[in-house]
Amino acid sequence: MINRASFANDGIEGRATLSGSADNKSWAVLDEKVFTASDRDVTFVFAGMQVRFVKLEFALSKGGSIRAFQMFGGERDSDYVVKQGVSDTKKGYPVNFAGVGGSRVIYASPKPEGGLDESADYNKFSFPESDDRYRTLIYDLGQLRLLNSFGSVHSPRPVRFEVFTFDKLPEKEDWRGRLVFEPSDFNVREPIAAVEDTRGLGFVKASLNKPAAARYVAMRWEPDFNPPAFTVTSGSLSGNTYNTKADVAAALVASGAAPSQAAALTMVDSMIQDGTITDTDAGVGNANGTGNGSANGTGNGSANGSANGTGNGNANGYGTGGIVGGGGGNSPPAGNN
Repeated sequence: MINRASFANDGIEGRATLSGSADNKSWAVLDEKVFTASDRDVTFVFAGMQVRFVKLEFALSKGGSIRAFQMFGGERDSDYVVKQGVSDTKKGYPVNFAGVGGSRVIYASPKPEGGLDESADYNKFSFPESDDRYRTLIYDLGQLRLLNSFGSVHSPRPVRFEVFTFDKLPEKEDWRGRLVFEPSDFNVREPIAAVEDTRGLGFVKASLNKPAAARYVAMRWEPDFNPPAFTVTSGSLSGNTYNTKADVAAALVASGAAPSQAAALTMVDSMIQDGTITDTDAGVGNANGTGNGSANGTGNGSANGSANGTGNGNANGYGTGGIVGGGGGNSPPAGNN
C-alpha cells in the first residue's frame, strides 16, 4: 500500500502523472502535478492504494532530469529483514541502508523543519537558516553494516560532502548528566569519504574501493556560503548484499572492531553463526526489503522526442534518471543505478 511519492526536479517543466496497478493492465491515476523548472520538489499525496506496479508519466515542455524518486506507504522497516551475505562467488547488488533494515536517524543539526521524526519518515531534511558551518545527519544502522557508497540529493548549491563512520558513537555527559553526541570529535577524525559539488548541481556520490564496516554513519554538508535554507532530499548509505569474506574481515580491522585479520576472520565466522550475516556460498539465503514503504533512488529511464515519456517501476539505490529533451518516447523501465 502506498500513499505518497516524490522526486527532485532538475530543470524539467510540464505535467507528471502517477498511476498504480495490481496487474499491469488496468491503471488508476493516483495523483497528477503541474510544475515549472524552478520547482525542486515534486510530491504526490493521495489516498492509500494497494498496488503492485507504479507508472510515472511525463508530458513536458522543457527537458531535464529527475532524481531521488521515492515512494511511501503503510509498511515499516520492522516488517522486513535485511541481511548482508558473505560470498566469494556472487557479487550481489546495492541496498540503501538509509531508512531500512532497522536504521534510524538519531541526530540532526541544525534541527530540521517539521522535526526529526517527520523528516526521517519521508527522507527529506529541510535545514533552516543557520550560522552553523555544517548540516549534519547521523544514522544508527542498528547493527554492523558493510558500506561502499555514499551520496545525497540536496539543494542545488556548491557544497562539500563528508562521511564519517563509528563503531561506537562519541558521546559525553551534558550538564544534566545525560549522554549526548560530541560534534567536536569530527575535528580529530578523517572522513572515510569526501567529495565536492563545486558546480552546485544538487547531487553527490562517493564510492570506496573496499567496503567499510560501521554501525553509526555521519553525513556532513558544508555549503560554500550560508544559504537561507538547505535541504537534503535523499541520503544514500549503500552496501552490497554480498561481500567476500576477506573484504568483510579487512573492513572489521579498519574499523577497529577486530585487532587483526585472523581475529576478524574468526569474528566473521561468529557473525555467520549468530545470523548477523549469511554465508551465501554455503547455501544460506538472505532476505532483503525496504522500510517505510519507501524506494530510494531513481531509475535510469530517459526519452527523446515529442511524445510522453513513461518510466515504470521503482528503484532502490542512488542515481539519476528522468526525461531528456522536451519529453518524448517511451522510456525504459526504471532500474537500479
